[in-house]
Amino acid sequence: MKLSVTLSSMAMAWQCLIHLVNASPLVAEFQASFPTDAVISPETDHLELLPRDYTADIVESTRDAKPNSNLQNYIVILKDNAGQTLSRRNAHRTWLDSLLAKRQSLNARDAKPAPLPIDFDTTADVKSSNAITGYHGAFTQAEIKAISESEDVAFVEKETYDTIQQDFVYVQYNSSWGLGRISHKTFDSPSGANDATYVFGNNGGANTTLYILDSGVRADHIEFTGRVRWGANYVDNEQTDVHGHGTHISGIAAGYNVGVSKFANIVAVKVIDADRRAAISNIIKSVQWIIDDAAAHPENRAVINYSAVGVISDARTLAIQKAVDAGIMVVTAAGNSADDACNYGPANMASTTDGVLTVAALNYTNSPADFSNHGGCVSVYSPGVSILSASRDAINAYKYMSGTSMSAPYVAGLAAYFWSINPGYSLGDIKNAILNYNDGQIVDAVGSTANKIAYNHQ
Repeated sequence: MKLSVTLSSMAMAWQCLIHLVNASPLVAEFQASFPTDAVISPETDHLELLPRDYTADIVESTRDAKPNSNLQNYIVILKDNAGQTLSRRNAHRTWLDSLLAKRQSLNARDAKPAPLPIDFDTTADVKSSNAITGYHGAFTQAEIKAISESEDVAFVEKETYDTIQQDFVYVQYNSSWGLGRISHKTFDSPSGANDATYVFGNNGGANTTLYILDSGVRADHIEFTGRVRWGANYVDNEQTDVHGHGTHISGIAAGYNVGVSKFANIVAVKVIDADRRAAISNIIKSVQWIIDDAAAHPENRAVINYSAVGVISDARTLAIQKAVDAGIMVVTAAGNSADDACNYGPANMASTTDGVLTVAALNYTNSPADFSNHGGCVSVYSPGVSILSASRDAINAYKYMSGTSMSAPYVAGLAAYFWSINPGYSLGDIKNAILNYNDGQIVDAVGSTANKIAYNHQ
């Protein structure tokens, strides 16, 4: 049996035609037709490729420090034995308050550390094994030296920022090609035209949750069909997308017309600000929030998409490892610097952590995109050049963007897709399904980079 399905995004209804095709397995062939009033914006002020140094700078933060002060922002992670017992947490808090009280300047004393949500919890004597216990704030060098020497402290780390690297914007082609690429083992589209057929299993993405760790999501966009829920927001108090990055990524992962997992739940977790930056301390808090939220919804398998890069951070690594330990798949972008992905976090984690996948960008001739990072920390390639997805500009707006930021959500969507079909799969099973079914087709592969293309087995 073969089930052909045509979806109109105006009516949002399935129209099915069933016919026999060589007794083949039941599959769904999907063709998206955009509403006649859809707006596709070329963003004409950014039509040209940006210069080679388009990668946004990674900034070490002294954001909260006052002018001419000696305060700098740090993240402090407590040892498990210190963080897991109520008495030790209270004792460390008392000691920290005493240390900060020694500041002589009133202007300095108002810069006490803003604790992480899981910091010094007085409601329970035992913390979850997936909890990260610590705090962050602005400290003097003498204070941070004393803190780092405390027997309760595992390590301290200067606050840094991840960035969403500058993406390219192109004029509209007739249609997107990315969905065609991931649903065909072989693919040839030298002009970038869409294959026009996305083949996928029934109810792709059902009973899964995609946590979009980004700039927010325009929840009322027609692509999302009421499936967006707002989660934690560490940027502002607005349930908006500050510049459109998160909306575009959400559309690729789970849009009804342009997305991979068309029935997945979407949770917007806002950590990237209008300057395209995410503080590591906010990443830690966000990942902890996701761990707790996923535990509260055990009926849905969970995937995190994080399309940003920064310096390698032990604190960020710890947070993501805790998410993986909780059974959450984490998908991240390789970066747009035409460099070794192992030089950036969290992209570097894929080489050592089974539940993390780092995704590089592929163009429509099966060659690596010239801007894409590469190397041994790349798990897989997926489409990343001239990708059509939802725009924040209007509920029916779309635009084309390029970058490894666009490549990652194809794979995050695939993880949700495979879990919806095989809910008993482990993280290892999902990784195997994504990585090991379409090898050897990369043209002009770069060095030791994995010669693998994301594919949904249809």
